Amino acid sequence: MQPAGHRVLWTEFSEAFKAHHIPSSVMKIKLREFLALKQGSKTVREYVQVFNHLSRYAPNHVDTDEKKKECFLEGMTPKLRSRLGRRFESFNELVDDAIAMEEDLRLHHLEKRKSKVTAGPSGGAPQRPKMTYPAPPPRAQFVPRPSQPQYAPRPQYYRPPQLQWNTRAPAPSQAQFAQNPCYNCGRPGHFARYCPQPRRIAPAQPLAPRPAAPATQKKKGAAPSGRVNFMEISEVPAGAPVMAGTFSVNGHPAVILFDSGASHSFVSALCAYRINLECEYTEDDYFIQSPGGRLSAHTMARNLLLDLDGTTYLASPLVLHHQGIDLILGVDWMNQHGAVIDTSTRTVSLNAPDYTR
Repeated sequence: MQPAGHRVLWTEFSEAFKAHHIPSSVMKIKLREFLALKQGSKTVREYVQVFNHLSRYAPNHVDTDEKKKECFLEGMTPKLRSRLGRRFESFNELVDDAIAMEEDLRLHHLEKRKSKVTAGPSGGAPQRPKMTYPAPPPRAQFVPRPSQPQYAPRPQYYRPPQLQWNTRAPAPSQAQFAQNPCYNCGRPGHFARYCPQPRRIAPAQPLAPRPAAPATQKKKGAAPSGRVNFMEISEVPAGAPVMAGTFSVNGHPAVILFDSGASHSFVSALCAYRINLECEYTEDDYFIQSPGGRLSAHTMARNLLLDLDGTTYLASPLVLHHQGIDLILGVDWMNQHGAVIDTSTRTVSLNAPDYTR
């Protein structure tokens, strides 16, 4: 209790208020948070808000403008701190310059990306559109695998079940013995291979002539085949001459792999179902060699619209099951559009689309 007429100063009141409402342990915890504060991935505006909030628990470290500026600079990212320097009249001037510098760096980065896209070879020849692809999503990153022993077990892949055929002919019934006469002696009750009579050169009853095949029946030939090297992005080794990115397919985002080692273009059955593609049966079944064994493809999605960095291209891939990549553009599509892959700059150059073909 204070004596009557005692005037309470603001400093005395604030100290008594903090001691009553804010325990000393909380003050210590918040002080440690303030001293360890770093900007990290936060923007300057977000960093300022957190800094001002925690500085209330560290009055001895921000009681002067110089101390406040020093603590603020120590927590900033090295890239931004090195460009700002340390000559500022006040803390507010430091914050204003930091926000302006951050915005300048962001605009500079955008202009640099645009210049890479629009830049082309020198000379009067028409320039081919050059696309700089964004970094693939986390699941598409190529992570170098640790070295494995020489005789490490090979990964097991899923193979679709094969039809099992019974090669043993069923045993003839007694009714067949009675109805079908022997082709050697002409008597019923047994077959020619069990006939007790001597073997004749010509059978007793000639076989009926085999009906001729209809004119519309197509002569059977070798089924078309193909190959695909990678069924998952994670299977692509580091340094492989392929490129991957996320683009728009019929207005839906999809992961596209540019692979000149694939014989055809393929779309996964899951992607076709997800974006509701209209598919049609192919004239023949395609037998595709994959890392997991031979697969069969008999449907195709025609004239998909691919939005590649603002330019629209068409593709008609085969629908392939057990494929983890949404769309693989193979050597057929790449030859058609003159695609050139440059893994050093992570770019793919394409001819302008020709819709008259």
